[in-house]
Amino acid sequence: MQPALLPIHEACRLQALHDYHILDTPPAEGFDNLTRLAAMVCDVPIALVSLIDQHRQWFKARVGCVAVPETTRDVAFCAHAILQPKLMEVPNALEDKRFFDNPLVTGELNLRFYAGMPLITTDGYALGTLCVVDHVPRTLTALQRQALEILAAQVVAQLDLHHQIEQMQQADLERQRLRETLRLQERAIAASSNGIVITDARQPDNPVIYVNPAFERITSYAAAEALGRNCRFLQGGKHDQPGLETLRQAMASGQGCTIEAINYRKDGQQYWNQLSISPIYDPQGQLTHFVGIQTDISDRKLAEAQLHQHLQDLDQARCAAEAANQAKSEFLAMMSHEIRTPMNAVIGMTGLLLDTPLTDQQRDFVETTRNASDALLTIINDILDFSKIESGKLDLETQPFNLRTCLEEAMDLLAAKASGKGLELAYLLPPQVPQHLMGDVSRLRQVLVNLVNNAIKFTSHGEVIVSVQAQPQTTSDQVTLQVAVKDTGIGIPAARLHRLFQPFSQVDASTTRQFGGTGLGLAISKRLCELMGGTLWVESIEGQGSTFYFTLQATLDPQPPRLVGSPPAHSLQGRRLLVVDDNATNRKILQLQLQGWGMAVVTVDSGLAALKALETQRFDLAILDMQMPGMDGLALAEALHQRSMERSLPLVMLTSLGWHHSIAQQSLFAAYLTKPVKQNQLMTALAAALAKQPEAVRVSPRPRLALMDVDLGRRCPQRILLAEDNVVNQKVALQILRHLGYRADVAANGYEVLDALGQQPYDLVLMDVQMPEMDGLAAARQIVQRWPTRRPRLVAVTANAMQGDREQCLQAGMDDYISKPIRLEELIRVLEAGAPVPALAVDLMALRTFATTVGGDPSFMADLIVSYLGSADQLMADMLNALAQHDWLTLQRAAHTLKSSSASVSADHLAVLCRDLEATLRQAPSPIVANQVEVIRYALAEVKTALQSALVSQEVTNYASQF
Repeated sequence: MQPALLPIHEACRLQALHDYHILDTPPAEGFDNLTRLAAMVCDVPIALVSLIDQHRQWFKARVGCVAVPETTRDVAFCAHAILQPKLMEVPNALEDKRFFDNPLVTGELNLRFYAGMPLITTDGYALGTLCVVDHVPRTLTALQRQALEILAAQVVAQLDLHHQIEQMQQADLERQRLRETLRLQERAIAASSNGIVITDARQPDNPVIYVNPAFERITSYAAAEALGRNCRFLQGGKHDQPGLETLRQAMASGQGCTIEAINYRKDGQQYWNQLSISPIYDPQGQLTHFVGIQTDISDRKLAEAQLHQHLQDLDQARCAAEAANQAKSEFLAMMSHEIRTPMNAVIGMTGLLLDTPLTDQQRDFVETTRNASDALLTIINDILDFSKIESGKLDLETQPFNLRTCLEEAMDLLAAKASGKGLELAYLLPPQVPQHLMGDVSRLRQVLVNLVNNAIKFTSHGEVIVSVQAQPQTTSDQVTLQVAVKDTGIGIPAARLHRLFQPFSQVDASTTRQFGGTGLGLAISKRLCELMGGTLWVESIEGQGSTFYFTLQATLDPQPPRLVGSPPAHSLQGRRLLVVDDNATNRKILQLQLQGWGMAVVTVDSGLAALKALETQRFDLAILDMQMPGMDGLALAEALHQRSMERSLPLVMLTSLGWHHSIAQQSLFAAYLTKPVKQNQLMTALAAALAKQPEAVRVSPRPRLALMDVDLGRRCPQRILLAEDNVVNQKVALQILRHLGYRADVAANGYEVLDALGQQPYDLVLMDVQMPEMDGLAAARQIVQRWPTRRPRLVAVTANAMQGDREQCLQAGMDDYISKPIRLEELIRVLEAGAPVPALAVDLMALRTFATTVGGDPSFMADLIVSYLGSADQLMADMLNALAQHDWLTLQRAAHTLKSSSASVSADHLAVLCRDLEATLRQAPSPIVANQVEVIRYALAEVKTALQSALVSQEVTNYASQF
């Protein structure tokens, strides 16, 4: 079947059809008679007046066995007929390639013959056809064709007649409506609360010819007293008001206007009058009358005066409040900067101390100092976050993220803390909840970490469970998430719930003393939820626990990442699995996950129940929780191993962080996973266990770190500064770096980065691009300008991943670029690419040879390194002090001494730099001296790093343990 093409001017044709208002009207005798006449003349059983609408053909008149009033347009023969100006005749539809498979031909109608004459209006639009139809093939005679053309013209005439009659009826209705409107207007004018005046502009002095009752009420003048007079009599002789001049000019030019002026009532009482005049012109364009509408606005004028005074008072109060708020924000920013700068210095210097040889007691002191500094910095960060939210300066980012990954990263940060208190920590993410979303994942993770951390803090035993639900979507690309964080902790008294979300407030003072905290975390989280289009609330029962709920709006990721390869879940479908866990929530979460993969799951709450279940049922796999009362997971595994029937049953152990196992215990299990269990790892472990590949599914105590190169920090040592304003992002990045063997210092904005670089040298700066006060791009430009010859590598870290963003970062002075969320392999690439090679700073082979030849004792090398490290810092300090005081002689002596001692430890490059500085100073001090000293400072830092690495190596430590 070939659908008909659309006419050239289809939109205009459809508009012409709709203008006739003929569609869906009742049958009309004129159309019916013409249709019957067409059937009689052509000697056919069926005749139709068919009108072609946008998606249908509708029959205005029909003769014969056509039961329906319309059909779809795509099967209509008439849709083809309107494409040509003359009669379209189809002698045999079965032989016509356009219609042989048409449902009207092959269906119950059994159409074979069709002839249709288009109904063409005077404007040339074919609205439809007058058509005749037969069940047998045939052709029309010339006389029949001529008659059909004449009858079609009569149908068009009938359409025009219908249209004219309808227009006449509409005109009559319009006249009736106008008469009624006129009567209504007359009544409205008489009943109006506004005074209405009509003056005759054709007569001298423009006299009043009509006033309504409201005019009499407002002015106290009767109509007879006003008629024939000019309205100036209401002005009481005060004709110099500003609005009156505007009125006179408008009336002189025959225009309308609205003014406000003071008028006087008959008794002399003053009132404010708002007058709106409009000119009236006759059909010839001559001005005949003015209509004026008067409104007594005395009460409004009084209210405006009061409002103006009130607004002035409010404006003064607003200016004072804004000034106070600005002062508060500036004070907080200044104070946080002034506090954070020395705190970052303390943290950075303690980091350097931890890289030097220390006794156990000294290391404990330094780590305590660093931990206390980190805690103080966290408090400052909370205050800053709250300050930014209060002042409206906190902006949300929009980037694609995986909801499950966000949940698991938040759990990773707090798993050790939960395990240390013996708490179960788990999450439930149903499969129907969308996972690939667009939003601010950093702020979502910040809220999650805060709520879960609070739950762990106030729970001494039991569990902390995070669950997510998706509320019904209002639009196709939006989703509302509801997250619940439930604990079995101390709970909150109902009378104190209102204090939870107030800034700097906790349930009571004793909580602050016992559990610590600023009382800002929940206030910040609530504000963040509101910024993300949701809210935060709590339900709690004292002594039983609390559940914190929050909602947020997110957008579905329009381009979610594609799955690569076949997921392991295919191999799990139909398998029977036994879950043994005493915690009901854990059993529920595992059951939902496993059933979602098509597994048949049986859950029991103890080892004894598991043994009973195994006596009567067969299973392909079993998951055992390690920590259970009575018979724990290990005892259950040993019992199963002693039974011949279950010896081959693959077992998967669920453990908490810090669980240590022997080789014999390890052999009992096909895999062991650390709680909270990640879905992908659980799926992979089960699939591999069923495939009898136990070596491929062993998971370390922190599953995510199994891919990490824990020796990278030793092989590629470098000092790292992390520039990131979001506290949760800081924790994630620091944790990754820590497990790669690095200790990093933190800066929260570009100013702190510059301060940190001014205090000590760094090899690498991981720079977030979007930071407050000074962003990463501005900081990079400052660093390139301040340290043009010797500076750390700058690596941009940003949520933007477009090509233009990368080029913008590189143009600002960045050396490399990685996107958020940070991928481990990308971070390792950056660390390996930019790591300074110690051999370039110190030739350790030459140093060992020299130490052995001169000292004769391997311990001499350790003595030499310790001596050099002790003197080099003092020499560098002397050089910097001499440079500041322009004491060129002292600077030259210090450079000479450092050159000699550096050459003794095979730091040849540093020795050459000191020699070049000496040469410059001998000739005459120049502006390049400061740059040379800065280069020496960085080179010395690399030498110290290389020597410290050698000092703590196994080879030297054997002879230098006393240091």
